[in-house]
Amino acid sequence: MPPPPHRPRRWLFPLAVLVIAVLSLWALKRMPAPTLVGHARVASGVTLTASNPGVTTAWTMHLRLDPAAKPPGPRWILHEGKQVGEGYELHWLPEKLGLQVFRAPDRLLLGTTRLERMPRTVEFVRRGAWLVVRCDGTPRLSCLDPIGAAEPVRAGGDDPMQAWGCSTIGSMGDSALTLADDQPLRRTEPGEDPLPVEDDPRESIALARVRDAMLIDATKCPPSEVETVFGAASQALSELPTGSVLQLRLRHWLALSEIQLALARPDELASAERASDAIDQLVMLCQSAAVPETTGILMSLFPRLAYNASFRPAYPESPRQVLANRSLWMRVLGAAAVAARASANPAIGDDLQYQIGLLIHACGCLQSRATGEAKSPTEAGGPRAAVPQPSPAEAPPWLSSRWRAFAGGDPEVANFPEMPGSRSDPVVIAIERLAQGAVLEPVAAVSMRYRIDRILKQVARALRDQQNLRSREEIARATQEALAALDGVPARESALAASLVALQNLGSKEAAFEKLMVKDDRGLPWIHRDPLAFAIASLMLARNPQLKDLVSEKWRAKEADLPGSILAFPDKLRPFEHLLSGKPETTDEIWLHDPAVLPPAQALATALAMQEAKPEMGARPEWTLLRRVPCFTLPLDLLIPAENERVPTAGDDIRTPAPVMP
Repeated sequence: MPPPPHRPRRWLFPLAVLVIAVLSLWALKRMPAPTLVGHARVASGVTLTASNPGVTTAWTMHLRLDPAAKPPGPRWILHEGKQVGEGYELHWLPEKLGLQVFRAPDRLLLGTTRLERMPRTVEFVRRGAWLVVRCDGTPRLSCLDPIGAAEPVRAGGDDPMQAWGCSTIGSMGDSALTLADDQPLRRTEPGEDPLPVEDDPRESIALARVRDAMLIDATKCPPSEVETVFGAASQALSELPTGSVLQLRLRHWLALSEIQLALARPDELASAERASDAIDQLVMLCQSAAVPETTGILMSLFPRLAYNASFRPAYPESPRQVLANRSLWMRVLGAAAVAARASANPAIGDDLQYQIGLLIHACGCLQSRATGEAKSPTEAGGPRAAVPQPSPAEAPPWLSSRWRAFAGGDPEVANFPEMPGSRSDPVVIAIERLAQGAVLEPVAAVSMRYRIDRILKQVARALRDQQNLRSREEIARATQEALAALDGVPARESALAASLVALQNLGSKEAAFEKLMVKDDRGLPWIHRDPLAFAIASLMLARNPQLKDLVSEKWRAKEADLPGSILAFPDKLRPFEHLLSGKPETTDEIWLHDPAVLPPAQALATALAMQEAKPEMGARPEWTLLRRVPCFTLPLDLLIPAENERVPTAGDDIRTPAPVMP
């Protein structure tokens, strides 16, 4: 029987098409979302922008450096944001073969590392709070930032278009930048990088609790709420696996938030003591388990500590109380700076190392002036105490001029050169705040003060060694020559310095007094436009009645003026009327005046001079306070009566000059 005819199986083809379609759809759904944002040559700089609006906290910047580039290559910065200063940044320091990770808006240094050679490929990776740097495929640095950089904001309420870029100084040759948006990835990539696993809720909770503790404002929240937030953060850390990387890192950040709590009240000694104890605990924690963020955490405290160390109360306060408070905050700042220098990696760069050293030196000098004596580290409070430092060899002008100025020396410049780096760097902010508090300008007046001190020291040595063979006229001539030899000294400081020297019988009182009476274009003498000049002139008249003949009838006091005054009280000085009254409480009000017009040291000298010039007010001037409130532009301690001083010796510190005794 013949076989049946072959019938084509028409159903197989549709079935195959259906299977292929299903498999294709399944594969399409399982296919990971594309992560490539862009790729471009760097040359002299490039910016890559995301195609979709919104903000991603998971990205990878891959920089391939020109293979033909000559090591160590130019400086470059990989930055989050359209320009430098908006987000996280990775800096290459060719002179140190170093890499630095910054949170740019507040210039917080998150970590540094030093390489053995110039890398050929660099990856800058972010996964939420974690930042990782890979060089030539090898992890070299991982940093944790619980707060995170601020998200970019655009006008009009539109969603921001996130951007990344590479900026460079010089040509990058055939270098290229590749950017990947890793936000679609649900889990972190496996590997050696200590990136968190999103499936572990304990890590997310711990990060959130520590972030809450760092962001809470203790000045606006009740103590019970602050205690609750910090208790929750400590509890969350205790629930993490013991010894885990995240637990170790978060302990340092929680310690920082505890220090910030104590910094909220600059006018309380107890706050300074709590801050000192908290910094000691942070330093011990860093010594037992160092992390890359240590140096940056300590440096982030500098601006607030410097503010507290220069704090001026907005209410009357005893100078001794304010100075004691300032002294303690200055000691805390110095200890933090010493600890930061000890923990710093050489890859931070020479400029930053110099700036930290300058901050330590400034704290030591100002602390020595406040206490009246220089101390060794052991005497000053231990190995982390800040003391005056010797000037670095071959220091750049911006460093050497400020170094000498804080020490009471001659800056040897007309104006301070700009410091390197950004003005928002924590160390730069702290140094500038200390300089403003100490009033190191005008710079020419700082030089004048130093030269007057040096002349007085030389005269004192001659008096002691030569048994008074030099006459008073020679002493006066030497002092006047020192004043006359100064070029570019502002007229105000020159007139005031001449009168201060004359008060110690080291120059012509008549000539000095006439200098205070020099008129400006409006016909007003110094005593009618400057409260300190008025106070010094009044003191000169009180100590030397024969000078009354130099006061014309136009400038003599009338019955309506302050009682006991020889000089007429000028209308221009009405804002300082109470300070110039000579009353006992005026020394408590030296903080209430604009420091740009009358710094606290000069306000104190004004109050003390008027208290002596007006004894009928019943005040007894406490001249020793002038030793504890340093003035770098005027030798105000020459106001101190000679009977209250000792004969200086050759070993006297140039920073604390004493008037010469005949």
